[in-house]
Amino acid sequence: MKLDINYPYPILSPFSNDFKIGRFDYECSYDDKTQSILLDCNLTNETIKDYIADQKMAYAVRISCTNSRYRDSITQFNPHFHIKLDKNNLSDTAEIDVFVVALTKIGNFDTKHLASIYKEFPVEYNIGDYVAAALSSKVDIEFDNKKSKSFIKYQKSNQVKDMDVNVTEDLVEILLSPSNYERYLLYRNNNSYSKLIFYAITVPALTSAIYKVVSLKDEFQYEECDWLKALVDKSDFEWNQVQDDISCVPLMISQTLENPTSSFFDSLDSLEESEVYYD
Repeated sequence: MKLDINYPYPILSPFSNDFKIGRFDYECSYDDKTQSILLDCNLTNETIKDYIADQKMAYAVRISCTNSRYRDSITQFNPHFHIKLDKNNLSDTAEIDVFVVALTKIGNFDTKHLASIYKEFPVEYNIGDYVAAALSSKVDIEFDNKKSKSFIKYQKSNQVKDMDVNVTEDLVEILLSPSNYERYLLYRNNNSYSKLIFYAITVPALTSAIYKVVSLKDEFQYEECDWLKALVDKSDFEWNQVQDDISCVPLMISQTLENPTSSFFDSLDSLEESEVYYD
């Protein structure tokens, strides 16, 4: 994390000597059973803790992944975080940044804990200002469906007017028209929109891919189709059930991806809230 330490207001952090009393750091670990980040903030400055208790400040955690261009923020008053990770948007490593942020404008901040340079001046924070910042950390993550993610590939096709799906034993190819592919490249780098792309395009594409495998059963051997085995293994269905009753495919996809319709609406609900630390 790169911070400009020349703030017009004091920051409690390892990057500056603004605060004479107190420290702010955290302990962080990854729980592979729940696929969650467990994070405990250690804040010793009593003045800031009082502001958090009054809900005028809050702890804020930012999670980002350079590989998938994912970024999201969580704000709460409790110093103990249990953050369920989104397996559709993270891979390999997550970078963690932890702050305390102001939720309201705060004037006449108590200067007794501050460096002498602030003693002669009134100290105030505006909404969204960082009050404390800890060192960044990286957490290695591994999802149980990590391998299956590599089986989905978006491709540009001049022969497609809108979208089509091509299936091989190793890959599900989502074929997009040139104009739609350009839009895909534009929106996939935005975390909020990339979630919508996954639920609105990738989910029906996987459904279509399974239909194709069933209809072309003479050309595909289930045992050799790793991406399909990964999907089926995460559901409550057996492959012979899918072959006998293709109508169960949507339910199987829903189980595999853990309620994608609900997640789609959750993404819509949070679209305007991304990177907002305050109401």
